[in-house]
Amino acid sequence: MTKNGRQGWPIGIMFAKMLSHQHDNRSRQKAANRQMKLKMKSGVRSEPIVTTSVEGSSGIWVEPMGSPGDRFRVGCNRTGASRKR
Repeated sequence: MTKNGRQGWPIGIMFAKMLSHQHDNRSRQKAANRQMKLKMKSGVRSEPIVTTSVEGSSGIWVEPMGSPGDRFRVGCNRTGASRKR
């Protein structure tokens, strides 16, 4: 074996191991996806749980906005009052 061959040999082994690990990881991920799909298909669907509660006001009041047409009406300034001409 030549000197270059001896130096390249460990690199080739390392590269082969890396590819093998990548292949194993891909196979493992595919198997997990397959199992998840089967689980989702065969799972028993339950009714959705709806919970309601009434909480006290925190003291913050938000003013409801008007319709978009109110803000962009022709002849109105920013406050909504008509201009004097």
